[in-house]
Amino acid sequence: SFLAGICSFKKEFGIGWKVCWLLNFLLLLYGILSINSRASWIALVMGILWKAARQKYRYPNYLSFILLSGILLIGIYAGYQMRPDSVQGRFLIWQVIGSKLPEALWWGQGSLEALYMPLQAGWFREHSVSAYANVAGNNVYAFNEFLRILFETGIAGFVLFVLLIFTGCRHSFRGNQKSRDAGSVFLAILSFGFFSYPFSIGLIITIAVAALAVIAGNVSSPVLVKKGRWKTGYRFVAGLFLLSLPVFICFEYRQEKRADRLLSEAQSDVSVLTGTGMMNSYRYLQGNADFVLCYGKTLFNHRQYAEALPVLENACALKPSSRLVCDLGMCYQQAGRNAEAEKAYLSASFMTPAYIVPHYHLFNLYRADGSPGQAAIQAEYMLSMQVKVVNTSVLRIRNQARIFLQNYQPKE
Repeated sequence: SFLAGICSFKKEFGIGWKVCWLLNFLLLLYGILSINSRASWIALVMGILWKAARQKYRYPNYLSFILLSGILLIGIYAGYQMRPDSVQGRFLIWQVIGSKLPEALWWGQGSLEALYMPLQAGWFREHSVSAYANVAGNNVYAFNEFLRILFETGIAGFVLFVLLIFTGCRHSFRGNQKSRDAGSVFLAILSFGFFSYPFSIGLIITIAVAALAVIAGNVSSPVLVKKGRWKTGYRFVAGLFLLSLPVFICFEYRQEKRADRLLSEAQSDVSVLTGTGMMNSYRYLQGNADFVLCYGKTLFNHRQYAEALPVLENACALKPSSRLVCDLGMCYQQAGRNAEAEKAYLSASFMTPAYIVPHYHLFNLYRADGSPGQAAIQAEYMLSMQVKVVNTSVLRIRNQARIFLQNYQPKE
């Protein structure tokens, strides 16, 4: 919005419009600075850099390019100095994803959201002593859209994505003022994508598509356009798509709102969770990670472990996290499947090595299973491990571990 406002400014504005523009400019600038997002600052500089490269300044354009490039590099370095732990977390994510790229390099491995946390667990199994253990957390993003596309779609999809970017930027740089302004917005989003996840947010995707549409609208394509008009076949396909898309979106929205209403009703009436309406919603939305996770967690919170078990298994396949895997392990434990519960807790402990809760579940499992020796090992580890955040829960868990070790009598 800030960059689009810069592009929309005209010297011909009256004094009233200029005052309104300045107030909005300052408000958006305050918003950008207050959210403390270094990626957004870099994206804004890159958008301004793109726009400056095509403007007629008093000095040659290449000098402006060098100046802004220097400012960009200084901004990246300053961003690292502000939050080095956050940068280290991104380095970990990129290493985990990069280590698995060769396994399906050409066609990709599918949804990163479903695969990342198990991959992180596998990475820490191989690197048990790592400085990254203290910055690892539950995550589903690559924090680099280019790396995510390469991971999910392989070289084939990555090449198509790069060609789309190259074509859009090329026509923007050579186009009219509208194309250049749209190009600066599009490039800002791409720059944001080097360090964040803009293409996981629907609104930003819409803005990127709109920017590309503005660029394409100022380019005549001999394949799709003839004498300034779309060819009949393409007009029919485009019209059919535009007519069917709102119907599909409305139907999806209706199903999701119906499921949300049922989950709200279940807070006061537990029978709704296993009723016909909820079962129909689950069958339709069983590929929706957010709904499945919420439904499984609601069943779990109401202690309906048998019903929650298959739902949580599905949720772990769609969007796993260490906390969710621990909940699944507790369902296994309630069902008497202790071996699977132990496997789940161990997996969760490797997903987030600096989280104490998975080890606490293992500690309780070994105590209930009649394995005090294994429980003592977990208790000693919980007292000595480095925890990412020390809070009251951590202190309470460590107190229980300390009491257990004081009363523990190892067998001779």
